Amino acid sequence: MGWSMASYRIYVCHNRDCRERGAAQVWAGLQREIVLRGLENDVELIVAGCQSRCEWGPNVTVHPGATKYSGVDRAATRAIIEQHIVGGTPASDYLFGAS
Repeated sequence: MGWSMASYRIYVCHNRDCRERGAAQVWAGLQREIVLRGLENDVELIVAGCQSRCEWGPNVTVHPGATKYSGVDRAATRAIIEQHIVGGTPASDYLFGAS
């Protein structure tokens, strides 16, 4: 197993609660957005375990910076890639704890 040279790592929780709330669709949405923008070498998408925010899932954490997103849906996947990965600013509407 080699080391990733990706600039960003996106961890998508696939624990029970997040799976029941659509983690597979979140994964697919992020993957689609990454491919559409040609970011495959810049972003590593990782299946993750529990992120301890179960009741707010599906949950995603972006590194570097350990930026935590919760309640991620299709619109959020687009915003995370456009705003955070491409634009360099976290997608504030989807941050954990955002109202």
